Amino acid sequence: MNSQTTGIVYDYCKYILTFGLSSVQLESVRKKLGSLSIKVGTQSEKIIVRSCYQMTDILAYPGFMIIANLEQLSEAEKVDLFEFWAECEEPLSKELKKLYGDVSDKSQLIYLIDENVNIPQKLKRVYHKPKLLENLQTLRLDVLSEIKDNEGNGKSSETSIRISRVLKIYKALKEGEIFRIDDYYSGSEDMVSTRTLLRDIQIINDVEYGDVKYDRNQRGYILQPHSTSLIAALVKKFNKEGTM
Repeated sequence: MNSQTTGIVYDYCKYILTFGLSSVQLESVRKKLGSLSIKVGTQSEKIIVRSCYQMTDILAYPGFMIIANLEQLSEAEKVDLFEFWAECEEPLSKELKKLYGDVSDKSQLIYLIDENVNIPQKLKRVYHKPKLLENLQTLRLDVLSEIKDNEGNGKSSETSIRISRVLKIYKALKEGEIFRIDDYYSGSEDMVSTRTLLRDIQIINDVEYGDVKYDRNQRGYILQPHSTSLIAALVKKFNKEGTM
């Protein structure tokens, strides 16, 4: 894994993602958890509570925990999220572990605070907690438990591997290559579903303001000229959220 992606890949264990929280809820969570830190490798990193503003942020951002209210999402978007989380809970193949090195099979811990939400039974790390923010001390204890499990590891996870995959696809597009899903399967041991790759492309397209296009003649995806750097955009957004 190159040095350009390493910082993003390993940051998952210091971030908590939030989605759909009110400004008051978000501030109370940050106040309660802002003093916590985690030892990653040889360094101590402050826990950062990051706010996501669209569904693709949840898919793209690394983080060991998610606190979300999905009421603003469509049913189709919820299905996409549940399918992604289900993929993250599946054990990684031996090939992927060999490819990415020391990888944790542990998926994100996800709390949904919607009043009404139907969580597929197959999801083991997604919980319906509508009263979660009424007892922030319990939330703090849950976070401390996750920190203890992750501390010192410096490992990547399926979520962080996804970030690496998105950046590799972006790099190929930026260099003028045509991204074809069939070619990806023939040249990679990362045998994810076609739907996952399409969501990865959508992440790039959202950040690139619609500059990723499917070329029917060449039967693949291309990145139009004058696009901004996805890495720069992600890092800029990460830093902005981390200082809020």
